[in-house]
Amino acid sequence: MLYDEGCWNMISINKEVPYKTTDGEGNFELKLPKSKNDVFILSSWVSIEIKNIPNSKKIRYLYI
Repeated sequence: MLYDEGCWNMISINKEVPYKTTDGEGNFELKLPKSKNDVFILSSWVSIEIKNIPNSKKIRYLYI
């Protein structure tokens, strides 16, 4: 990951923009507004798309 080079993660919930970004440590936690949610995560040159996540799930990412 290019976190140390100044690249943060960018996250979109249900195709919303502007993207949410990670904190200064590269961590984030999301609240999912709908009963089923789509999450898109862009990190350096890798993108991850996760679809139909129930809002009962907690999304938490820690940069290690």
